[in-house]
Amino acid sequence: MVSIELLDIIAVSVFFICILIFAVGLVYKMKHPSWGERGFLNIMYGLWVKRMNDPSETITAVQTMRNLIMVVTFLSTSLLLLLGLLLQSPSIGANGMTYTSETATSVFAHHKLILFVAVIVFSVTMFLLSLRQMVRFSILVGIPAESIHTITKEFSLVNKDKAKKGKKACYPFDAEGLKRDVFLRAMNRFTFGMRAIFYGIVITLWFVNVYAFIVGTVTLTIFLVVHHDVEPCHHQELPL
Repeated sequence: MVSIELLDIIAVSVFFICILIFAVGLVYKMKHPSWGERGFLNIMYGLWVKRMNDPSETITAVQTMRNLIMVVTFLSTSLLLLLGLLLQSPSIGANGMTYTSETATSVFAHHKLILFVAVIVFSVTMFLLSLRQMVRFSILVGIPAESIHTITKEFSLVNKDKAKKGKKACYPFDAEGLKRDVFLRAMNRFTFGMRAIFYGIVITLWFVNVYAFIVGTVTLTIFLVVHHDVEPCHHQELPL
C-alpha cells in the first residue's frame, strides 16, 4: 500500500509537471498567435487597439480600460486580503518552521499552505503588472495621432544630425506598435494571473484529499490545453 507521504510527493510532482506543460504551451501559442485559441485572441486585441487609434473611439477605449482596471483591482485586493489572512497562520510563521515533535503529515500540511501562498503571490504579481500596463495604455490611447507623427519626425531630424556627426542614431519608435504591445502585455499578464487562480483553487483540493488534488490538477490542465487556451483554432469555429 502506498504511504501518505509518497502520495503527497507524487501529487506535487504531477502538479508541477502539469503546470510546466501548460505554461510552455500557452507561451508558445502567444508567440505564434495564428495557432491556438489564446493566441488568436491576441490578434483580436491587436485589431481592437488599431481601431482605438481613431480619435473618435477614444472615449470607448477609456471606458473599456476603466472596466478592466476595476476588475484587476478587485481581484488584486481580494487576493491581498486572502494573503494577509494566510500569513497569520502559525503554519507559515517562524513557529511553523520547527518540526522536532511534529509528524510527517503536519510537515506536508505546512508545505501545502506554502504552495498555496506561492501561487497567490504569483497571481497578485501578475495582476499588478497587468494593472501597470493598463494604466500606461489608458494614457497612450489619448495621445493624438498628429502628436505621434510630430514626435516621429523630430526623431528623424535628430537621426540625420547624429548621422552627419558620426554619432549613434536614435531611431524613431512605432507609437501605434507601442500601444499594441503595451495592451497585449497587460492582457497576457492578466491571463497568467487568472490561470494561477485556477491552479490555486485546485490546490485547495489537496487539503481535502490527495486523490482529488491529482484528479483536479490533471483535469484542469487537460481543459486548459485541449479545450481552452492551447488547442489549434478551427476555421469552422473562429474566422482566421
